[in-house]
Amino acid sequence: MNLQYSAKADQADITKLEKNKMKTEVYLNINQKGFEKFKKEAIEKDKDSMGDDYEDGALYDEMIISDPEFEFDQSTGQLVIYGGLFKEGTEMAFLDVKTEVSLDLALEIVNYYMKKLGKLKTVLEATK
Repeated sequence: MNLQYSAKADQADITKLEKNKMKTEVYLNINQKGFEKFKKEAIEKDKDSMGDDYEDGALYDEMIISDPEFEFDQSTGQLVIYGGLFKEGTEMAFLDVKTEVSLDLALEIVNYYMKKLGKLKTVLEATK
């Protein structure tokens, strides 16, 4: 997982997001001590990755969500994913993402599990 912070946002990207009908909310509670621990490394990684386009950022990569929780809020139609964000055993933040699920994605998921259940049904019938 890459988490990149940049002091300046590209206005075209912001406009594109505002026009997007699918809304995603992100709640990020940052652990300052964790981010400070890796700050020097993160700034160097951002400089390396951005090259001449580097302005004022820090690239925190190779983080994991430890024991993520997944929920589906039927009242809002949102998928909710949350958990602690860690890098090399250090707590970096608590992350909570809420995003709407498109009909196309929902159908993909249903089709995937229908195939899995079909295989399970075949196995169970063979063991009768």
